[in-house]
Amino acid sequence: MLLGRLGEDRLHQQDRDWRDFPKSRQEAGCRFFAETGHNICGNILGAWRAQGLEFDGRKGTSEAESLALFGLPLSDLQSETFGGDKRYVVQWFERARFELHPENAPPYNILLGLLGAEVRNSSAPSPTATLTPTATPTPTPKPKPKPRPRPTSTPLPATELPASPTLPPYP
Repeated sequence: MLLGRLGEDRLHQQDRDWRDFPKSRQEAGCRFFAETGHNICGNILGAWRAQGLEFDGRKGTSEAESLALFGLPLSDLQSETFGGDKRYVVQWFERARFELHPENAPPYNILLGLLGAEVRNSSAPSPTATLTPTATPTPTPKPKPKPRPRPTSTPLPATELPASPTLPPYP
């Protein structure tokens, strides 16, 4: 079984390339990934470490298991606007988008973005399978829908992150 890269797919659907996001350096108290040039820090690091795909048979979640579930970080923390007016601090991963929701009490102050629904509901073209060509009539072109506003991103330095209490393990 292969897991898709839904986080990267969603960014691609928005015409955003994670390789263009600002890179960072290793920071104290964070986990730095040289492969992508990004850190995972604070509450998001705690949530990332608390979940994973169980495959080593040991109690708890190993870094390899978290990496298998969420993938590598594709961004550092950054501020993005969703739905035109909702602004959240988020961090993109290969298979997820972690969102800080300070209006919620822990452990619900960190939620995963609904990337599957966003990809499905987006007016952006979906990937198509390679099919054997067949003769078909040429359809009449339809007007293209108005482009949806793209989220804006503002990187946040680790020094501006809120203090993070230790997260309880997720059920």
